[in-house]
Amino acid sequence: MEDNKPRIIKKRYIFMSVVLLLAGIGLVTIPDFDKIKETDAQEMLLKMMSHEKNFSTDEVAEMLINGDPLLQLIDVRTPEEFEKFSLPGAINIPLADLLSKDENGKYKWADVLNQDVKTNVFYSDGDIYSTRAWTLCTRLKFKHNYIMSGGLNRWFETIIMPKAPEVSASVEEVNLYQFRLGARQYFLGGGVMETAPASTPAATAPVKKKANASGGGGGGC
Repeated sequence: MEDNKPRIIKKRYIFMSVVLLLAGIGLVTIPDFDKIKETDAQEMLLKMMSHEKNFSTDEVAEMLINGDPLLQLIDVRTPEEFEKFSLPGAINIPLADLLSKDENGKYKWADVLNQDVKTNVFYSDGDIYSTRAWTLCTRLKFKHNYIMSGGLNRWFETIIMPKAPEVSASVEEVNLYQFRLGARQYFLGGGVMETAPASTPAATAPVKKKANASGGGGGGC
């Protein structure tokens, strides 16, 4: 049998390179970065590799359906893209304006991006822009910021056009599909949740996100 270890090691190096590249991008684009007391590099790397920063599209959909008052979706695409389509209740803070300052040199969006109440969830078309936004805010030690894994691309794949499970699917997979069908009806059919699995709990405000293996990247930015 062929030894797969070299391939696995190579993939890990590629993954780490991508993570460090994203961190580097965040570092370069923060204005006056040398004057900022930023998150320790090792701590930052651990946060970037953790799933704690991610919400799946299913989790976001559930929070929207339950009317979670502490959820704040932040669309980091351009105003033109936001105008064409956005998720319910989202606000638009384009990535290019995320750390813009007012005439007093203060970050314009600091009250939104760094607070103790709301659970901010960044999203874009894919993962690139939202991850960059999260990186910038995390390096500045802004609190309670997360990413919707896969962005709008995954939102459409899972919530708007869910794929039916195989005949041999587990109960959990069937329940998830039923939830997605109900969510699709909710978002496309007038805000009425007609189908949902009994095992789906009511969403609570995740001030600190628990680690999970859900989610997944999507194409685009």
